[in-house]
Amino acid sequence: MRSPEGKTLSFLFHCVPGTRAQDAWALRVTIPPGATTETEILVDAVGDKSKPIAKGTFEFMGTRVNIVRGKGHLTLGRFMAGIHEKGVWLMRPKHPPIPGALTFG
Repeated sequence: MRSPEGKTLSFLFHCVPGTRAQDAWALRVTIPPGATTETEILVDAVGDKSKPIAKGTFEFMGTRVNIVRGKGHLTLGRFMAGIHEKGVWLMRPKHPPIPGALTFG
């Protein structure tokens, strides 16, 4: 598997509607052009008021990604292995686990 040459792909995940503002989150997975299953891809996570999430764990389709200062990493292979599975959560210290979903727009 390889991502398209010359194109960067982004997937946006967002907390479920109705989440309290202080628990809100959004997460973007960015896949660079020509990435292979072994390529490490970037995860950006922000919370309320678009501030980077200091620390947390994004449970993404059965894979856990540690978030530190708004950043995380995983391989394209791990991302693609779980893209069709259900279950997207963000867990942070002193916050309840908040579910989310892949969004389009």
